Amino acid sequence: MKFTYDVLQAKANEHIARLRQEAEVERSLRQKVKEAVQVLASARRRERRQPTSEAPSRRSA
Repeated sequence: MKFTYDVLQAKANEHIARLRQEAEVERSLRQKVKEAVQVLASARRRERRQPTSEAPSRRSA
């Protein structure tokens, strides 16, 4: 019986480690998305500050 418990505990620990790794990957991806959104927002603000003759219009493209 103890052997079975040890095997189940080892499998559970492996599963927990895998879930922690997946959570870390997800956190990393969320951070990268957040940074990308900030870069895009900054670029849009910069584009809007330019005179309209210099800023290419997304609607006409």
